[in-house]
Amino acid sequence: MVRRFEVKLLSLIFIAGSVVAAQSPPPKKDIPTIAKAAKGAIVTIVMANDDRPIARGTGFLVRADGAILTNYHVIATGNVGVVKFADGTILPVDGVLAIDKVRDLAIIKIHGKTFPTLTLGNSDQIQVGEEVVAIGNPLGLELTVSNGILSGIRTDEKEDAKLLQITAPISHGSSGGPLFNMSGEVVGINALILEGGESLNFAIPINDAQRLLSEKAAKLEDLPNETEPVKSETRHEPVKSETTHAEATPSFSKSSLKDTLQWMHNSLRDEGTSHLPEGGTFSAELTDFSGCRVHFTVRVEGAGGGSPEYFLNLSDIDPTTVVFNRDSKEKPEGSVKPGEEDLGFFGALTTNKRNMLSVKNPTTEEHESIFEIMFVFGHPGYGDQFAEAFRHAVNLCGGKPSTLPPPQSYYVRSNQHGTYIIEYGGRQMAATCRETLTWPDGIDKPGQLMGERDCTYMWMLVGKHISPELMWRQDKELRYRPWADTKTAQTADILDITAEAPVGALLRKTSPKTSPEIQKTLHWIQNTLNDDEGNTVTATKDGKLSTRVNLFPDVNGCQVTFTYATRGEESKETFHQRLQVNLGDLDPTSLKVDTFTNDDVVGPVKLDPEIVAGDVAERSVSTVTVHTTDKVPNVRLTLNDRNWQAGTSFSSTDLSWELPAPYAARFSKALRQAITLCGGKASTF
Repeated sequence: MVRRFEVKLLSLIFIAGSVVAAQSPPPKKDIPTIAKAAKGAIVTIVMANDDRPIARGTGFLVRADGAILTNYHVIATGNVGVVKFADGTILPVDGVLAIDKVRDLAIIKIHGKTFPTLTLGNSDQIQVGEEVVAIGNPLGLELTVSNGILSGIRTDEKEDAKLLQITAPISHGSSGGPLFNMSGEVVGINALILEGGESLNFAIPINDAQRLLSEKAAKLEDLPNETEPVKSETRHEPVKSETTHAEATPSFSKSSLKDTLQWMHNSLRDEGTSHLPEGGTFSAELTDFSGCRVHFTVRVEGAGGGSPEYFLNLSDIDPTTVVFNRDSKEKPEGSVKPGEEDLGFFGALTTNKRNMLSVKNPTTEEHESIFEIMFVFGHPGYGDQFAEAFRHAVNLCGGKPSTLPPPQSYYVRSNQHGTYIIEYGGRQMAATCRETLTWPDGIDKPGQLMGERDCTYMWMLVGKHISPELMWRQDKELRYRPWADTKTAQTADILDITAEAPVGALLRKTSPKTSPEIQKTLHWIQNTLNDDEGNTVTATKDGKLSTRVNLFPDVNGCQVTFTYATRGEESKETFHQRLQVNLGDLDPTSLKVDTFTNDDVVGPVKLDPEIVAGDVAERSVSTVTVHTTDKVPNVRLTLNDRNWQAGTSFSSTDLSWELPAPYAARFSKALRQAITLCGGKASTF
């Protein structure tokens, strides 16, 4: 009997110990561990009206299928949105799964099935005094980490809901970011800042979001696309009139038209002057505002001058187009010196882009009908406020959204590690950025390089449509030309199409042959050409010097690109061509080197140390030639590929280089080895 009792007692002790172990809290982690584990699941959300960004916030993945939790006010305005990951991947927002406007919560969706997620905790178990960690993307500064304590749990009696008061600092752009306990579990969603109070910030308990997550939406809904920014002042009683969202601006939702226009008039007088980067100032004044018909006077001093006047009826404006587009490279507040403001542009379009606005030319005093109004503001905070006031005035005057059907356009679906997926006419393309070009001397001259291996503008267009007037295709190349319909100096992002298929089908990109030995050989060629060893300086008939430049910019296994250019004064290119080939298609036995003295050659850009300056050997050049196996036209040659309209592309069988003689011998040896390693075969005839 005693023995049986002892066995039962031991069993109870074992069971009790198991229960205690099962209910013990997760192990504590340090802040770097929490931040590192969360990195892949925290995103920046950028909202826009068409192609104009208007709001930015933070969000985090809560399901592997692309469900992202954030604040409602982050996604409330704008008809399109994109999500940017820390590794640079950008994906469009497909729609909204669930919304709780009262608790300022939203769940949006991006396309995918294997995203990393954060672990959600239980906000009912966190206690005042516990340490917490906040992570967000304030002012575009991704994955900013701050820590503090839970300083209080406040109750909103009106809504029977709680707010977590924290000392961890949060800033503009942090709205929607996760608040962690020291076990790395999300216990809140950062949402509010108490203006005028130091270290007084608030988060929404994660348990409120857990209930929203459990109510799985039957289908995706469109983005709210509200025309008035969403505010928090009337919803959270404990911080009623002083609390703002981490991205909010003053609200005009209850202001009359007269009061709104009076605020615009006064604020333009006090805040409406901005310093221009080329010198001078820009200022705007609301000179007549007796009703919906208003009159603006713009003054540009010291940079071309002029004082155009705008006459418009606010009822003719499309309220969804009213935006302030700030500089995408935002700087921390206080880092900009007077006279060096980060300029932003306020703009608005008429409904259906009708020419209903009148602008008076200051020189001729003639009136011209237009469809767009635009101002420059040097302070992003004021620009946002002015845009909100202007939009509210337009709504009060009965402005209506445009109803024009969208034309067929290019749609930028995603950007994953530098590869853009672009759809047009029922087909999808995978395209990689080659370079950005500019035409400062006019589009009748060759374009000049602005940036290589990256795009200047495309990253901002994910989830947006591009008109065919701005996106131009030729063969395997795309060009996005953002200013094509303006008189400004032209620029273009140049992309190479690497794969193509019908929308919905699998995009298959070929994988060229490669090996460590192949890469080693090709990188030697690439590095030596980058080091100017393949360049020569020649004298032109008019006595000026010109540089012949050979480069090897793209290496994708055995699929490679060679370029040749001539550069005149100030290193401006006067000619440029591209040669694209798979080295396995070349005949290694056909490679030849012919050396001769060219009287036009002044010398190599990089003088061989064994050659005496002024010697005849200095002017010795070699022509290196090679052709494809059996003379099959597998070489793609594009002449004048940096012209405004890219030059003609055609197929060829031969490649040739004119190089300084000493370097040509080493170049030809390395090229023959690369062709052989890539499987190049001798011709059969």
